[in-house]
Amino acid sequence: MANATLLLASFLAAPAAPAPAPEVPAAAPAPAPAAAPEVTPPEAAPEVVAEPSAPEVAADAQTPELEPTPEAAEEPAEAPPVEDEAVTAAAEATAESSAPEEPTYKDVPFNIGLFPSVSLNAKHKGERVRNNVSFGLLWTRAARVEGLTMAGGITVVTESMEGVAAGHFGNINRGEMEGIQAAVLFNTAQDLRGVQVSQGYNWAQEVRGAQFGLVNAAGTVHGVQFGLVNVADEADASIALIPVTRKGGFHPEVFTSDTAMVNLGFRLPAKYTYMFASVGMQPLGRLEDGRMSTSDGAGRAWEAGLGWGGHIPMGKRLSMDLDLGGYVVTDSLQWSGPVGSMSRFRMLLNYSFADRFTVWGGPTLTALVDEPSRGIDRPGYAWVSGRYENHDVRVRMWPGFAAGLRF
Repeated sequence: MANATLLLASFLAAPAAPAPAPEVPAAAPAPAPAAAPEVTPPEAAPEVVAEPSAPEVAADAQTPELEPTPEAAEEPAEAPPVEDEAVTAAAEATAESSAPEEPTYKDVPFNIGLFPSVSLNAKHKGERVRNNVSFGLLWTRAARVEGLTMAGGITVVTESMEGVAAGHFGNINRGEMEGIQAAVLFNTAQDLRGVQVSQGYNWAQEVRGAQFGLVNAAGTVHGVQFGLVNVADEADASIALIPVTRKGGFHPEVFTSDTAMVNLGFRLPAKYTYMFASVGMQPLGRLEDGRMSTSDGAGRAWEAGLGWGGHIPMGKRLSMDLDLGGYVVTDSLQWSGPVGSMSRFRMLLNYSFADRFTVWGGPTLTALVDEPSRGIDRPGYAWVSGRYENHDVRVRMWPGFAAGLRF
């Protein structure tokens, strides 16, 4: 009995055998089962060490690397700014290396000579010469002038100038001109920021300022042209006998007025100015008291004239015109009789249905000037509102109207 009790106590004191391992996924095979330990007395039993279960072994097999700490996860986020700074620095370095270098000049503050090869500038042949003051008996030449250049013939600036160029015959600027060009025959500049004045021809590719000459030509004019003939692709204001702009074009008109029942004319517009001309006929005559004329000539007339005006945009389709025109007027439908001079101011409203279809009209104020001894009848409706007369001249004035279509 005592032996049985001792055997049972030894059996209970021995460590229990591990449970059989469950099935493990194919990716991580289960470890071999551990061998059962030997039975030892209770006082010599070894300390039991827990072994990892099969699912933990499988998880460790599938994720061999540990999760990064929060500090480690934040470190890569700081890398892009460093990369962006490097890229930006590289781009700036590339832009600086590709930027054109500033031209270098040889400064000759004062130049004088007969012509370029016989002048103080000639000492620096092959270099870009910059002058402040330059005088030439025949002509001058410099890459750049900042001040004054004068010549008995022609001044030539090959790059740019700021100041005054005064060549007796002409001035040539192949770059940007800021200031004044004045000559008898011609002025030319690639890019004008100022004024060109001549008794002949002025040309610039782009104008920001004014041109004064018999003939003015330009690409784009942000300013005004004054001359006998003006030509430009586009101009803010063009005042001339013949002002032509490619963008403004040519616009024929048909209209009626209080002095001529039928009128045909045309308009040459710039952006804010225009020139107009017309020929009109009044086939029916009236006397000044309002009665229809019984004479073949009384009240009947031809009129022809031209004028200039300003254009005021008031919306996408609506605008206003203010103009002044001068006309010659006959005493009948025959050109053999006396002729009077007529001036007319018009204030017109325009409504454009399309680029080539505009309806316009408004009030007018007209003055007719003739000689008392060779007077003519007032054309059209005959009545007048004001009169002045002496032994040399007679002036009659009245309000009226004009209305028509422009194409």
